[in-house]
Amino acid sequence: DSMKVNVYIRFGEDENYRNVNTLTEDEKKTLCHIATKVKPDFIKTSTGKVPVNATPETVYVICEALRQFHAQTGKMVGIKVAGGITKIQNAIRYLTIVKHILGEQWLTPAYFRIGTSQLLEDVLKEMKTVKING
Repeated sequence: DSMKVNVYIRFGEDENYRNVNTLTEDEKKTLCHIATKVKPDFIKTSTGKVPVNATPETVYVICEALRQFHAQTGKMVGIKVAGGITKIQNAIRYLTIVKHILGEQWLTPAYFRIGTSQLLEDVLKEMKTVKING
């Protein structure tokens, strides 16, 4: 087995719930391009240990950088979205962004993951609603 390389880019809140999202979109893009230079297996939005890190805007910027990296090198780098994902609708939103920018080939566990410990509660709630209404 080869060693996996992951790069965490945290744009959201710090552990004291302060907004640390002070970078411009161009600065975020530059940071993502720098991250691809180490040829990671995944770029992750956060460790998932603070309430907000994954945002549609952040995932969009990361996906754009990964798309450009793939176009230049042919190498696919995965994305893991984590931090504050508590609703099915949010998970679907991120899946849609990844599919739209990177394509169907990224929609596998090898290249797209959602890190959340809070989504299960919403999934179970939705399943009960479907059972009742179905």
